[in-house]
Amino acid sequence: MKTWVFAVASVVSVAMVATGASADEYQDEMKEMRELVLQLQDQMTSQQEQIDTQKQVIDEAGLEDERGSGSRLSAFLETTDFSGWVAASYFFNTNNPKKNNPNGAASPYSNPFHSDPNAFQLDEAWFVMDRPATEESPAGFHFEITYGATASALSNSTNSSGGIGNLGGNDLWIPAANVSYMTPFGPTITAGIFGTTIGYEVAGAPSNVNITRGFTYNLFQPFSQIGALVSQDFDNGFTYTIGGVNGVNAEQPDSNRTKGLLWQLGWGNDEATLLFNGYYTPDAEGSPDDQYILDVVAEFVPADNLLFWANFDYVNNEISGDNPWSASVAVGGRVGVTDKAGIGARFEYAHLDDDGLGGGDGDLYSITGTTDYALTDNLTWKLEAKYERATDDLNNVYSKGVGSAVDDAVYVGTQLYYEF
Repeated sequence: MKTWVFAVASVVSVAMVATGASADEYQDEMKEMRELVLQLQDQMTSQQEQIDTQKQVIDEAGLEDERGSGSRLSAFLETTDFSGWVAASYFFNTNNPKKNNPNGAASPYSNPFHSDPNAFQLDEAWFVMDRPATEESPAGFHFEITYGATASALSNSTNSSGGIGNLGGNDLWIPAANVSYMTPFGPTITAGIFGTTIGYEVAGAPSNVNITRGFTYNLFQPFSQIGALVSQDFDNGFTYTIGGVNGVNAEQPDSNRTKGLLWQLGWGNDEATLLFNGYYTPDAEGSPDDQYILDVVAEFVPADNLLFWANFDYVNNEISGDNPWSASVAVGGRVGVTDKAGIGARFEYAHLDDDGLGGGDGDLYSITGTTDYALTDNLTWKLEAKYERATDDLNNVYSKGVGSAVDDAVYVGTQLYYEF
């Protein structure tokens, strides 16, 4: 402060000399300047005291911590990805059954995601939060929750242990809720509920070419599982995942003391992906017999508007000394006709042996055709027709009318979904 006063006084002195001021005038000016500086100094001291008092009040009220929490919330939002979609549809079953099958329960062969024969429905209201584990931020998490008919179909599923259940309404389902940690030496550890590594089609509507899912997905594959995984992606395109799970379903509490082994080995680039997946347990959901699933997935994208995929599954359940097995193959693809429109198709064949998946000996066939059109950047419309047929012991698994059944079914439907 004294230095500042001296500088001001020096400037005034120079000005006085330059204007030829007298010594008395100079002393009067310096006195007034000194008084002004003292007044400013008093004001600054008073303001500093007010600042100190206000800081003390903030500290005692805990407002500083609240501001810190706000900063942490802001940092969390900036590093977390939020996404989701809402899908609604209308489907018609040309058999016009009163129920899903003669017994009134949902049939795994009867389009379980759209089990009502003639109805509008909310398919999915899906919300995703994701913060992946990275080298810069090695701790991460992933959470998904959905509401609607998809949740009803999958939250009560027994899958390859006996088909799909359906409450016929709108349920909540949590397909994923897990934490992850990228270790300093490369692999990432994930624990909690996660989507299975098995299969090509998934539950989320926007990630599939077709509106419906095929029986390869509905009958042969898990949907989500509970356990812990170790995984790693390499720069050369190779990837692996291996871990332990409670069982083929996302069961909690676990129904037995034996865990299941889940794995994936794969390679991929921008044009092609090949995955070898599997599951094995020596104690299939409480039964003292082995169960395993072998799964192969291939995807080929030769151009931006072309997609081809194939999925093969083999399931073996050793029950009561028998060796029932079932196998299924699905192939499909999509051709982009314009930047907004495309045509997709799916073909499937499955053989079920000795009641291996809740049916009997027999074969299943299906063909599905789908068109899609992007109404806006976020809103997509699809139109689909699907034909499915069963043979041998699987005859009459499709409901028709009241109290009767047939060996085939035709479904026609449409769907709108909005992604955000």
